[in-house]
Amino acid sequence: MFLKRDKIWLFVLLLVQAVVVFVTFRSVLSPGNEFLLVNSWDGLKNYFTYYAYLMQPEGYPFFHFAQHNYPYGESILYTDNTPLLAVLIKAFSLWIYDIRPYGLLLHNIFMVGGIVLASLILFRIFRLLSTPAGIAFVASLLLPWISPQVLRLKIGHFNLSFSWVLLLVVYLLLQLFRHYPDRRKTLQFSAGLVATLVLSAFLHMYYLLLNLSLIGFFFLFWFVRDWYKKRMINGWLITLGGLNVLLPPALVMGIIRLLDDRYHLRRRVAEGYDRLDWKLNLEAFTTPYSFNKVKLKLLSFGEVPYESYLYLGSFVLVSVLVVAGLWFWLKRRGTIARAIPEDEIKVGRPFLWLFGLAALACGFIAMGEVYYFFNGSVKFTNYFNLFFYIHKFSDVVTQFRVLSRFAWVIFWFCNIAAVYWLGCVWKQYAGPFWVKVVLSGLLFLMAIDARDARKYLTQTAAPNVMSHPEHLKFMAALAGKLNPQEYQAILPVPFFHEGSEDYDLTIYPDDDFYRGAIQLSEITRLPLMGSKLSRTPPVQLQHFLSLFLKPQTDTALTNALTEKPVLVLYNSAYYHEKKGFYQDLTREPALTAYKNGENLPERKGWQLIGQQGEYRLYKAFLK
Repeated sequence: MFLKRDKIWLFVLLLVQAVVVFVTFRSVLSPGNEFLLVNSWDGLKNYFTYYAYLMQPEGYPFFHFAQHNYPYGESILYTDNTPLLAVLIKAFSLWIYDIRPYGLLLHNIFMVGGIVLASLILFRIFRLLSTPAGIAFVASLLLPWISPQVLRLKIGHFNLSFSWVLLLVVYLLLQLFRHYPDRRKTLQFSAGLVATLVLSAFLHMYYLLLNLSLIGFFFLFWFVRDWYKKRMINGWLITLGGLNVLLPPALVMGIIRLLDDRYHLRRRVAEGYDRLDWKLNLEAFTTPYSFNKVKLKLLSFGEVPYESYLYLGSFVLVSVLVVAGLWFWLKRRGTIARAIPEDEIKVGRPFLWLFGLAALACGFIAMGEVYYFFNGSVKFTNYFNLFFYIHKFSDVVTQFRVLSRFAWVIFWFCNIAAVYWLGCVWKQYAGPFWVKVVLSGLLFLMAIDARDARKYLTQTAAPNVMSHPEHLKFMAALAGKLNPQEYQAILPVPFFHEGSEDYDLTIYPDDDFYRGAIQLSEITRLPLMGSKLSRTPPVQLQHFLSLFLKPQTDTALTNALTEKPVLVLYNSAYYHEKKGFYQDLTREPALTAYKNGENLPERKGWQLIGQQGEYRLYKAFLK
């Protein structure tokens, strides 16, 4: 039951967290589009694919992204531009009112606003677990700031920062568990789970399998618990589990196949699965971040890869010892504990047991199929990893290769359970007074961690080098007075194409060169023949590389081009003083394609039409 006073707490939480978020990110929440959250590497790419999709000329199919991989383009599903958000803003702009000029501001609001939404959902979870309102308020205000996902705002993986997605799944599971076996209520919350999984998959596809794993393991352990207690198979529980586990991926796959007419051309296997720095490092749970002021030296380890940022926080690590010790000491002294009403624990404790077991199972997935202990001296074949068995029959699990993300569930379980436990001790022992002081001190540790993270994220603002006129002057001078309408696209040399999952063909761009290419694209509104997308068909990349590897370009590429010339953006530095960027490019034919780009303009007889610094512009007819 949602009490009236809880609504007041929730309203105050909304106001306070919204103010904190605005103060922290005020630079990127101000009109004018002067700042981005991140203006380099993946962050810049994710901004560009979002912004360029909104601004691309009309005439393309609605779900088609045309500004990379020209002339083929790509489905918006593979742009990593938070497709659900981009589609909603574009649809609203085309059919109701044009809000595209505010597209970057809306993007930033959506990204950082997830912190506020996470707080509201957390408060509801804690109150359903009968955590005292004051403790629930403080924990809900602070925990979103120490979540490992919030650091994605600093890395540039913006749509992976949505801790509210995972928390919403936890909330709906809790509600379903509370109302079981009421069939109407459980179906309602199951519908909410299905909708959450389907929609969140189009924020980022990792949410689908991550949440499916949590839900599937939760229902598995729930079924085992129910069978153990009643010694009978519960058909309704099986039905609910099947509905929530099978329907979402079926719907998502149906939508993908409906929108993606190139599905059959994409690689079934993604490279990098079970890679060491993309798996969970167990020491990450106890290793604070560089900005944390509270460091438990005995539990800290060296640097961990950013994909393993999973520090549980000083609150959890200290609470495990302090609350357990405090509870044991009070019991030994004979301090009378107030009984917690049965209706307050009959749901919370069994739910947390099931949540904890599901989190543990997700943690085994995060460890990968093989894990090494003691600096590699002990090899552990992870038979507890569900993917270990799925991988024997299907390569689909390789598409979710960054396995450490499955351990996010452990972070939230540990913190929710620690707050719940603290709340129980708070309610059970009215005295002595110092007990409340100790418990308050634990929340103070959480506040210190949250303060440190907020201060670190305050630095998350970078000049808008993508579209702000102040930062486009160099490329504008290079472009001079050329007429973009005379050209069909921009060909970058050295050529770059990232995302096909065929590393023999892949050529990664240096960040400076990619930035220059998208700046020229922004000035001219011409699409790029290069690409930084996901899961693009390798056969298309083969056609692009034929420009550099064969006397005659593949007809599959030239037939897709128009009669107009292309504008070649050539950077000579990557064949001289900056060529060290490509020192790790060793796989063929990508290496030869890069090398052949050095003298390509001269060999092809392309017309030089502009030069500034290390950049040159050529006019090239490819047909």
